[in-house]
Amino acid sequence: QKIGDNTVCIRYLFYCINSNQKYFKLQGAGHPIKYIKKSVENFTFLIPNFNEQEAIGDFFQTLDQQITQTEEKLTELKALKQTLLNRLFV
Repeated sequence: QKIGDNTVCIRYLFYCINSNQKYFKLQGAGHPIKYIKKSVENFTFLIPNFNEQEAIGDFFQTLDQQITQTEEKLTELKALKQTLLNRLFV
């Protein structure tokens, strides 16, 4: 995607916006859509070269996948714990 004169990696843009949710929530609180659009248009952030954007986006995507896998494993372990406790104290 082109933003101004720069090419931006979608994954990089996603993580950049996602990491600034507080800004967007504060800008949008109680304001009409027209005002929110202006605050989004005025939002500024650093845009490294495209290869760096891809690397950053890939890194955070991999990290998100690892977090998801860890959360799934934690859920499995909690279920196992509950099963073992039930068997132990029956």
